[in-house]
This record gives sequence, C-alpha cells and structure tokens, in this order.
Amino acid sequence: MAFLLKIKSWLYAAGAALLAVLGFMLRIKYLEKKRDEAVADSRIWKARAIVKETERKIEKKRKKELSSSLEEEERLIKEKKYEDLDIVNPNDDW
Repeated sequence: MAFLLKIKSWLYAAGAALLAVLGFMLRIKYLEKKRDEAVADSRIWKARAIVKETERKIEKKRKKELSSSLEEEERLIKEKKYEDLDIVNPNDDW
C-alpha cells in the first residue's frame, strides 16, 4: 500500500511539473507575441515620424520658395519692370 502511495505522489509531482512547464511555455509564447506587436508598432510610429518630418521640410521649402517668389515680384513692381513678371496677360477679346 505504501508503494502505491509513493507512485501516486510521484505521478502528482510529475503532473504538476508538466503543468508548470506548459504554463511557462504558454507565457513565453504570449510574451513573444506581445514583443512582435510592439516591434511592429514601433516601426509604424517611426515611419509616421519620418513622414511627418519630411512633410514639414517640404512645407517649409515651399513657403520659402513662395516667399522668395513674392519678394522677387514685389521688387520688380517697385522697379516697374512689369514685363519680367510671370503674370498671365488678360485676354481683352471680350
């Protein structure tokens, strides 16, 4: 009878160890999945930051070009050099 109790206790211990290992493996898989999602989110946010920075640079360059073009037109108007302006001449054929 004592022998059966000893075998039974060993089986319980082996089952508990097996459940612990299984739980540990499931936890590792869960953490790996979360890590992969975090890496993907990180890449997305990094790409968005790069796009936003690029858009900001393009907008800044566009404003600078527009400002310089307006300054050039104002200078030409002050110097009365209207023929050098890039203004479309209105059509007088009404």
